[in-house]
Amino acid sequence: MPPLFFFTDEKRLADPRPVLDYLPAGTGVVFRHYRSADRATLAQDVADLCRRQQRLCLIAADPTLARQVRADGVHWPEGLYRRGVSTHRVNAGRPINWVITTSIHSLPALRQLRPYDLSAAFISPVFATHSHVGGAFLGPLRARSLVRASPVPAYLLGGISNENAGRLSGSGAAGLAAIGALLPC
Repeated sequence: MPPLFFFTDEKRLADPRPVLDYLPAGTGVVFRHYRSADRATLAQDVADLCRRQQRLCLIAADPTLARQVRADGVHWPEGLYRRGVSTHRVNAGRPINWVITTSIHSLPALRQLRPYDLSAAFISPVFATHSHVGGAFLGPLRARSLVRASPVPAYLLGGISNENAGRLSGSGAAGLAAIGALLPC
């Protein structure tokens, strides 16, 4: 698993393809463009670019699309993962070597993880974010606590920037994930 992930965000970046050229080598990509009219084409292009650049590529919430574009796996937003766990469909029909991740926003959600189904969890939001303006966030201390309690490798996501990333040093996280901090100026 890479130490850094880039999450796409259609509200903040309509076309994530050009950004991939600017990401640090080995950065993983989580493609989340849920409402794009050309989602399948965009996902195919992103997956192809990731393969050429030797990046891990996960498609959010759509295992059918992930298989179609030959992505490396699927990322489940917390609510969809929890619903899928309760119906035992989260990973149905997945290729054996797929990377499966989920987002976690609280200790109760963390306790519902089925570690044998997951490669990693993204604990978020650590700080205030542009994706959820005015929304609650964990803060570094609670985020560290969730990292330590996680039964799978945990990444920290949400509002992370060059200015505050140092506050997460020693958290035990497998790595960081970001949107804005990885966008070119």
